[in-house]
Amino acid sequence: MPLCVQAQKQPVALPEVAFIKPAKDHYIWEKAGQIKGRVKVGNSVAVGDSVVYSFGGIDTIRGQWAGWQPFTRDDRHLAQGELSFWSDGKLERDSIHYPGKGFYHNLFFYNNGFLYVGGGHDSGASLYAWPDFWRYDLNQHLWSRLRDIPIYYRHRLYVYPNDSGALILAATLKNELFKEATPALLQYNATDDTWSLKSQILKATDLAVTPPEGFISGALEPIPFRIENDLYILLLSTCGFGGDCPNSFFKLSMSDGKWIALPPFPGTIKAHCFAFSDGTYGFVGGGIGAGPFNSRVVYRYDPRREEWSRIEDLPNGLRRAVGWNFRGENYVGFGLTDELDRIVIYKLKEKKKKGKNFSGRTD
Repeated sequence: MPLCVQAQKQPVALPEVAFIKPAKDHYIWEKAGQIKGRVKVGNSVAVGDSVVYSFGGIDTIRGQWAGWQPFTRDDRHLAQGELSFWSDGKLERDSIHYPGKGFYHNLFFYNNGFLYVGGGHDSGASLYAWPDFWRYDLNQHLWSRLRDIPIYYRHRLYVYPNDSGALILAATLKNELFKEATPALLQYNATDDTWSLKSQILKATDLAVTPPEGFISGALEPIPFRIENDLYILLLSTCGFGGDCPNSFFKLSMSDGKWIALPPFPGTIKAHCFAFSDGTYGFVGGGIGAGPFNSRVVYRYDPRREEWSRIEDLPNGLRRAVGWNFRGENYVGFGLTDELDRIVIYKLKEKKKKGKNFSGRTD
């Protein structure tokens, strides 16, 4: 399969004025639900027919500094996995006896009456996710072991269910060479329990930005959103933890697996951000902010014009959050907020103008 990467100049982080026509007055964030108490990070979200499922994650505790640290291996539930159900502003917790090993950054999706759960890490310090993969029958409450996940990965997986099963975007790993971690799109076929590679795996030499020297986990973290049959992917370097790094930006065709390099992201965004799409625009935001705080900034991407704009900030900073679409509405939630003691879910809404929904266009 040929690799299609257009030549481009080395990306440079541009000042705020580089965003064409800010769109802050086009959107508002509305709180769609919250729950106080145990906050988890690294959970996985799947959209079902009538509810949204959240699985796994690691509990957090307040550290001696103004932040939170994940529990280690001692916190894992050996024979259980926590499953949350969210719908209409209500978040309810339940437990299922998950037989797998990992519970952090799991592969997790819903398809045709079944939940598919696998992979995941067994602690916040784990470098490799476990390969085991399971199917849970929501009606019979039974687990079935499936074929192992055929790749190594470390970062969060992004899953797009389809008629056959699901497409999964992962930053694959080769042995312990984290600097060679590159994104790949895989197809899982639920009918015959098989895996196939749907895209060419990018090489480090094909990337607009390569991880800086000296970073032991210099893998590039993919942050994607889907519009029609294309994935738009920001590749975040791990130097985003401690500095402002330029981030390369690609389009990946989900039909033929070709990569096309796009003009680089002109703003500053760091690790642990979220991404989602409303079908027309892509949205990226949150993540690591200044000092001990989480970022409130959210950007919008227009693929027709290849333009980025900044929209209304989140009410609170949000890190390690997840974005999803449910019943035609767009949500961001879970993860850590600056309030530190609650799970919050926000809904993104367009402001109405003269009795009609404003299109959100910036012209």
